[in-house]
Amino acid sequence: MKYQILESPSIEALYHKERYLLKRITSVLFAIAGCSWFLLYLPESIIHQKTHELFKLQQYQIYVLLLTLWGLDYKRQLDRITVLSQKAMTLHKNIIDIQSSDIPEEIQKFEVLWFKKNTHGKHISWFITWIFLLFACVLITRQYILIFNQNS
Repeated sequence: MKYQILESPSIEALYHKERYLLKRITSVLFAIAGCSWFLLYLPESIIHQKTHELFKLQQYQIYVLLLTLWGLDYKRQLDRITVLSQKAMTLHKNIIDIQSSDIPEEIQKFEVLWFKKNTHGKHISWFITWIFLLFACVLITRQYILIFNQNS
């Protein structure tokens, strides 16, 4: 079933590819974190009980981080739609008729992974996205180091 896009082509070009890429990266990180649970089935001669418990605790940290990233992306999407609907009401246009040139002061809300040209304002959402993505990769890597590099 097809759905009607609420943005004009110029608005869609602002962020859809980046948001799709962010969703794919987040999905891959969720998949890696989910498959990591199978490491707990390794025999006790390979993974000790203390490591087993530490692995589970750190695994929950990964999920909290990834779910927070997902929730922030959802909230930013709601903010984008709110900006478009308010501008449409102000200009007495349909939402699909709003162009990127109609919202120059709100263009930073359409930043996902990269800065937009001529944006002034808060880039905190962009910064938080990258920090969360990098931190998730570090935590996942740390999990594999924990399992396969046991000294005791």
